[in-house]
Amino acid sequence: MKPPYLSYVSPKTLDEAAFLLDQDCENSKILAGGQSLVTMLNMRLIHPKILVDIKNIKALNSINATDEGLLIGASVTQQELLEYKELSIVSPLLYKALPWVGHYQTRTKGTICGSIAHADPSSEIPLCFALLNGKIKLKSLKSTREVRADEFQTGMLSTACKSNEIIESVFFPHLDSKVGIAFNEFSFRKGDFSLLSVAVIYRENSITVGITGMTDKPDITVFPILSDDKIEDALNDLAWNLKGIGDHIASARYKRDLLRKIGKLTIGEAKKCQKF
Repeated sequence: MKPPYLSYVSPKTLDEAAFLLDQDCENSKILAGGQSLVTMLNMRLIHPKILVDIKNIKALNSINATDEGLLIGASVTQQELLEYKELSIVSPLLYKALPWVGHYQTRTKGTICGSIAHADPSSEIPLCFALLNGKIKLKSLKSTREVRADEFQTGMLSTACKSNEIIESVFFPHLDSKVGIAFNEFSFRKGDFSLLSVAVIYRENSITVGITGMTDKPDITVFPILSDDKIEDALNDLAWNLKGIGDHIASARYKRDLLRKIGKLTIGEAKKCQKF
Protein backbone atom coordinates (compact mmCIF):
# COMPACT_ATOMS: atom_id res chain seq x y z
CA MET A 1 0.00 0.00 0.00
CA LYS A 2 0.97 3.64 -0.38
CA PRO A 3 0.63 6.49 2.10
CA PRO A 4 -2.35 8.85 1.91
CA TYR A 5 -1.96 12.21 0.19
CA LEU A 6 -0.02 14.65 2.39
CA SER A 7 2.28 17.65 2.32
CA TYR A 8 5.99 17.38 3.12
CA VAL A 9 8.16 20.08 4.69
CA SER A 10 11.83 19.96 5.64
CA PRO A 11 12.81 22.80 8.02
CA LYS A 12 16.44 23.70 8.62
CA THR A 13 16.11 24.86 12.23
CA LEU A 14 14.30 23.63 15.32
CA ASP A 15 12.43 26.91 15.70
CA GLU A 16 11.17 26.62 12.12
CA ALA A 17 10.05 23.04 12.78
CA ALA A 18 8.21 24.11 15.95
CA PHE A 19 6.51 26.91 14.01
CA LEU A 20 5.38 24.59 11.23
CA LEU A 21 4.08 22.04 13.70
CA ASP A 22 2.18 24.70 15.62
CA GLN A 23 0.25 25.73 12.50
CA ASP A 24 -1.72 22.46 12.43
CA CYS A 25 -0.39 20.21 15.17
CA GLU A 26 -3.40 17.89 15.22
CA ASN A 27 -2.86 16.96 11.57
CA SER A 28 0.95 16.91 11.52
CA LYS A 29 3.55 14.24 12.25
CA ILE A 30 7.28 14.55 12.93
CA LEU A 31 9.49 12.44 10.67
CA ALA A 32 13.02 11.55 11.79
CA GLY A 33 14.11 8.05 10.73
CA GLY A 34 10.66 6.91 9.65
CA GLN A 35 11.15 3.21 10.44
CA SER A 36 7.82 3.04 12.26
CA LEU A 37 6.04 6.10 10.87
CA VAL A 38 6.40 5.25 7.18
CA THR A 39 5.11 1.73 7.74
CA MET A 40 2.08 3.08 9.57
CA LEU A 41 1.50 5.56 6.73
CA ASN A 42 1.73 2.85 4.08
CA MET A 43 -0.76 0.70 5.97
CA ARG A 44 -3.10 3.69 6.34
CA LEU A 45 -3.08 3.36 10.12
CA ILE A 46 -2.52 7.11 10.42
CA HIS A 47 -3.64 9.94 8.13
CA PRO A 48 -1.64 13.12 8.77
CA LYS A 49 -1.93 16.01 6.36
CA ILE A 50 1.63 17.26 6.91
CA LEU A 51 4.98 15.55 7.51
CA VAL A 52 7.60 17.71 9.21
CA ASP A 53 10.98 16.11 8.42
CA ILE A 54 13.60 17.06 11.03
CA LYS A 55 16.55 15.05 9.74
CA ASN A 56 18.10 18.09 8.03
CA ILE A 57 18.24 20.10 11.27
CA LYS A 58 21.97 19.91 11.99
CA ALA A 59 21.60 21.01 15.62
CA LEU A 60 19.67 17.80 16.36
CA ASN A 61 22.41 15.50 15.09
CA SER A 62 24.70 15.55 18.11
CA ILE A 63 26.04 13.18 20.77
CA ASN A 64 27.50 14.82 23.87
CA ALA A 65 29.05 12.92 26.76
CA THR A 66 29.36 14.71 30.12
CA ASP A 67 30.19 13.66 33.67
CA GLU A 68 26.45 13.39 34.30
CA GLY A 69 25.56 11.25 31.30
CA LEU A 70 24.90 11.10 27.58
CA LEU A 71 22.85 13.71 25.67
CA ILE A 72 21.55 12.54 22.29
CA GLY A 73 19.92 14.77 19.68
CA ALA A 74 16.64 13.87 18.03
CA SER A 75 18.06 12.94 14.62
CA VAL A 76 20.92 10.71 15.85
CA THR A 77 20.42 7.22 14.44
CA GLN A 78 20.74 4.02 16.41
CA GLN A 79 23.77 2.97 14.36
CA GLU A 80 25.49 6.35 14.83
CA LEU A 81 25.19 5.92 18.59
CA LEU A 82 26.33 2.29 18.47
CA GLU A 83 29.46 3.41 16.58
CA TYR A 84 30.15 6.26 19.01
CA LYS A 85 33.66 5.44 20.22
CA GLU A 86 33.06 6.20 23.91
CA LEU A 87 29.67 4.48 24.20
CA SER A 88 30.92 1.44 26.12
CA ILE A 89 32.35 3.77 28.77
CA VAL A 90 29.70 6.48 29.05
CA SER A 91 26.65 4.21 28.65
CA PRO A 92 27.45 0.49 28.87
CA LEU A 93 23.74 -0.36 29.04
CA LEU A 94 23.08 1.19 25.62
CA TYR A 95 26.28 -0.38 24.32
CA LYS A 96 24.95 -3.82 25.25
CA ALA A 97 21.35 -3.22 24.18
CA LEU A 98 21.76 -1.55 20.78
CA PRO A 99 23.13 -4.60 18.89
CA TRP A 100 19.79 -6.30 19.67
CA VAL A 101 17.83 -3.51 17.94
CA GLY A 102 16.64 -4.59 14.49
CA HIS A 103 19.27 -5.00 11.79
CA TYR A 104 22.12 -2.80 10.55
CA GLN A 105 19.92 -1.49 7.74
CA THR A 106 17.13 -0.39 10.08
CA ARG A 107 19.54 1.03 12.66
CA THR A 108 21.08 3.33 10.03
CA LYS A 109 17.67 5.01 9.60
CA GLY A 110 15.87 4.56 12.91
CA THR A 111 16.66 7.17 15.56
CA ILE A 112 17.14 6.88 19.31
CA CYS A 113 14.53 9.53 20.07
CA GLY A 114 12.16 8.13 17.46
CA SER A 115 12.14 4.76 19.19
CA ILE A 116 11.34 6.42 22.51
CA ALA A 117 8.63 8.54 20.86
CA HIS A 118 7.01 5.49 19.23
CA ALA A 119 6.84 3.78 22.67
CA ASP A 120 6.52 0.22 21.42
CA PRO A 121 6.15 -1.99 24.53
CA SER A 122 8.70 -4.51 23.20
CA SER A 123 11.36 -1.98 22.18
CA GLU A 124 14.84 -2.04 23.70
CA ILE A 125 15.64 1.70 23.73
CA PRO A 126 12.60 2.77 25.79
CA LEU A 127 13.56 0.01 28.23
CA CYS A 128 17.05 1.50 28.66
CA PHE A 129 15.53 4.96 29.00
CA ALA A 130 13.16 3.74 31.72
CA LEU A 131 15.76 1.68 33.57
CA LEU A 132 18.13 4.64 33.80
CA ASN A 133 15.20 7.04 34.43
CA GLY A 134 16.57 9.49 31.91
CA LYS A 135 15.05 12.77 30.79
CA ILE A 136 13.58 13.89 27.50
CA LYS A 137 13.52 17.48 26.28
CA LEU A 138 10.36 18.63 24.49
CA LYS A 139 10.19 21.78 22.38
CA SER A 140 7.09 23.68 21.28
CA LEU A 141 6.77 27.07 19.65
CA LYS A 142 6.34 28.89 22.97
CA SER A 143 8.11 26.73 25.55
CA THR A 144 10.58 23.97 26.37
CA ARG A 145 10.17 21.36 29.09
CA GLU A 146 11.88 18.24 30.40
CA VAL A 147 10.06 15.03 31.33
CA ARG A 148 11.47 12.12 33.32
CA ALA A 149 11.32 8.65 31.82
CA ASP A 150 8.93 7.38 34.50
CA GLU A 151 6.44 10.05 33.42
CA PHE A 152 7.00 9.98 29.66
CA GLN A 153 5.74 6.63 28.38
CA THR A 154 2.15 6.37 29.53
CA GLY A 155 1.21 3.11 27.84
CA MET A 156 1.37 1.16 24.58
CA LEU A 157 2.37 3.58 21.78
CA SER A 158 1.44 6.42 24.13
CA THR A 159 3.58 9.19 25.64
CA ALA A 160 3.32 12.51 27.46
CA CYS A 161 4.52 14.37 24.35
CA LYS A 162 1.85 16.85 23.27
CA SER A 163 0.75 17.21 19.66
CA ASN A 164 2.50 20.59 19.36
CA GLU A 165 5.82 19.36 20.80
CA ILE A 166 8.97 18.02 19.18
CA ILE A 167 11.49 15.84 20.96
CA GLU A 168 14.71 17.86 20.96
CA SER A 169 16.99 15.45 22.81
CA VAL A 170 17.13 12.62 25.29
CA PHE A 171 19.46 12.28 28.28
CA PHE A 172 20.72 8.96 29.68
CA PRO A 173 22.31 9.35 33.15
CA HIS A 174 25.78 8.02 33.84
CA LEU A 175 26.16 4.94 36.07
CA ASP A 176 28.84 4.18 38.63
CA SER A 177 31.59 2.21 36.90
CA LYS A 178 31.41 -0.43 39.65
CA VAL A 179 27.84 -1.55 38.91
CA GLY A 180 27.18 -4.69 36.93
CA ILE A 181 25.14 -4.33 33.74
CA ALA A 182 23.63 -7.00 31.50
CA PHE A 183 21.05 -7.20 28.73
CA ASN A 184 19.33 -10.17 27.07
CA GLU A 185 16.24 -10.78 25.00
CA PHE A 186 14.47 -13.54 23.11
CA SER A 187 12.96 -13.54 19.63
CA PHE A 188 12.45 -16.39 17.17
CA ARG A 189 14.61 -14.69 14.53
CA LYS A 190 17.51 -12.29 14.87
CA GLY A 191 16.27 -8.71 14.51
CA ASP A 192 12.60 -9.48 15.12
CA PHE A 193 10.70 -7.64 17.81
CA SER A 194 11.57 -9.36 21.06
CA LEU A 195 9.05 -11.48 22.91
CA LEU A 196 10.77 -10.47 26.13
CA SER A 197 13.77 -8.26 26.99
CA VAL A 198 15.54 -8.06 30.34
CA ALA A 199 18.05 -5.41 31.42
CA VAL A 200 19.74 -5.47 34.84
CA ILE A 201 21.74 -3.00 36.91
CA TYR A 202 23.46 -4.81 39.78
CA ARG A 203 24.44 -2.36 42.53
CA GLU A 204 26.09 -2.92 45.90
CA ASN A 205 22.78 -3.03 47.76
CA SER A 206 20.16 -3.65 45.09
CA ILE A 207 19.29 -5.35 41.81
CA THR A 208 17.23 -3.25 39.38
CA VAL A 209 15.48 -5.28 36.70
CA GLY A 210 13.82 -3.78 33.62
CA ILE A 211 11.48 -5.87 31.48
CA THR A 212 9.59 -5.45 28.21
CA GLY A 213 7.05 -7.78 26.66
CA MET A 214 5.01 -8.39 29.79
CA THR A 215 3.07 -5.12 30.09
CA ASP A 216 2.10 -2.15 27.93
CA LYS A 217 5.30 -0.28 28.83
CA PRO A 218 8.67 -1.17 30.42
CA ASP A 219 8.38 -2.51 33.95
CA ILE A 220 11.09 -1.57 36.45
CA THR A 221 11.45 -3.61 39.66
CA VAL A 222 14.07 -3.22 42.39
CA PHE A 223 15.12 -6.26 44.42
CA PRO A 224 17.49 -6.42 47.39
CA ILE A 225 20.62 -8.50 46.99
CA LEU A 226 19.41 -12.10 46.92
CA SER A 227 20.87 -15.60 46.84
CA ASP A 228 20.36 -17.69 43.70
CA ASP A 229 17.39 -19.61 45.08
CA LYS A 230 15.78 -16.42 46.37
CA ILE A 231 16.23 -14.83 42.94
CA GLU A 232 14.26 -17.68 41.39
CA ASP A 233 11.45 -17.14 43.88
CA ALA A 234 11.48 -13.38 43.33
CA LEU A 235 11.33 -13.75 39.54
CA ASN A 236 8.53 -16.29 39.82
CA ASP A 237 6.53 -13.86 41.97
CA LEU A 238 7.25 -11.05 39.52
CA ALA A 239 6.14 -13.17 36.56
CA TRP A 240 2.80 -13.89 38.22
CA ASN A 241 2.34 -10.26 39.30
CA LEU A 242 2.94 -8.97 35.77
CA LYS A 243 0.87 -11.79 34.26
CA GLY A 244 2.09 -11.06 30.73
CA ILE A 245 0.28 -10.14 27.53
CA GLY A 246 -0.45 -13.05 25.20
CA ASP A 247 -0.62 -12.53 21.43
CA HIS A 248 -0.56 -14.50 18.16
CA ILE A 249 3.15 -15.25 18.62
CA ALA A 250 3.42 -16.27 22.27
CA SER A 251 1.04 -16.86 25.15
CA ALA A 252 1.25 -15.04 28.47
CA ARG A 253 2.33 -18.34 30.08
CA TYR A 254 5.21 -18.66 27.60
CA LYS A 255 6.36 -15.12 28.42
CA ARG A 256 6.24 -15.83 32.14
CA ASP A 257 8.52 -18.81 31.58
CA LEU A 258 10.86 -16.62 29.53
CA LEU A 259 11.00 -14.09 32.34
CA ARG A 260 11.98 -16.74 34.88
CA LYS A 261 14.78 -18.10 32.67
CA ILE A 262 16.11 -14.95 30.99
CA GLY A 263 15.73 -12.94 34.19
CA LYS A 264 17.92 -15.35 36.15
CA LEU A 265 20.49 -15.52 33.34
CA THR A 266 20.73 -11.73 33.04
CA ILE A 267 20.97 -11.12 36.78
CA GLY A 268 23.77 -13.70 36.90
CA GLU A 269 25.66 -11.95 34.10
CA ALA A 270 25.27 -8.55 35.78
CA LYS A 271 26.50 -10.00 39.09
CA LYS A 272 29.68 -11.23 37.41
CA CYS A 273 30.32 -7.75 35.99
CA GLN A 274 29.90 -5.80 39.25
CA LYS A 275 33.07 -4.63 41.02
CA PHE A 276 31.93 -4.02 44.58
